[in-house]
Amino acid sequence: MPLVRSSMNAFGTTNIQIHQLSAAVAVGDALSAIEIGESLDVSRMPDSLVGRRTQVHLDLAHAYAVQRKDAAAVHMLLHAERQSPELVRYGQRTHDVLTQLIKREHRPSTPQLRGLAQRAGVV
Repeated sequence: MPLVRSSMNAFGTTNIQIHQLSAAVAVGDALSAIEIGESLDVSRMPDSLVGRRTQVHLDLAHAYAVQRKDAAAVHMLLHAERQSPELVRYGQRTHDVLTQLIKREHRPSTPQLRGLAQRAGVV
């Protein structure tokens, strides 16, 4: 019997890519993080892995913010908030990203940013 039965388990391709995404964000390699994150299909992940799906969106938001792709960052944060509002509301890294986005806010391209930042307690 093979060790890997699906791409969703601890040794599957998807999980490895999620770890690669997080590592790329941690070392500041936003371009690699975006490339990895955009190739992931988190919609296929089981509902029980909501935390993993949310983490992908949060990591992508961070990478997009570093690349000054603020509309994409806000889009990812909104996805994360819909899946797991507490991770957006109480996560320090998420607060850091929101603070960065608010400082350079361009309301026409990120109209939902201010409301998101308010719900997270950043403004």
